[in-house]
Amino acid sequence: MNPAYSTIECRVCHAINPDLTDLRVRKWICSGCQTHHHRDGHSDEKLLVTYLDALESLNGGRRDRSESR
Repeated sequence: MNPAYSTIECRVCHAINPDLTDLRVRKWICSGCQTHHHRDGHSDEKLLVTYLDALESLNGGRRDRSESR
């Protein structure tokens, strides 16, 4: 994921909302799937998922190395 799109790309259908040029707009609805987004939380979530996906690929397809209980 390109970090430049982290607040304008839908986390569900991955549609890009090119109308979000004004950073003062904090909430938006995806025109592709109607998912409601909040830019701050959405950006954090997308970056976390990107990080976890990268970690999973480095870890042989598993996100959690051990389940120590």
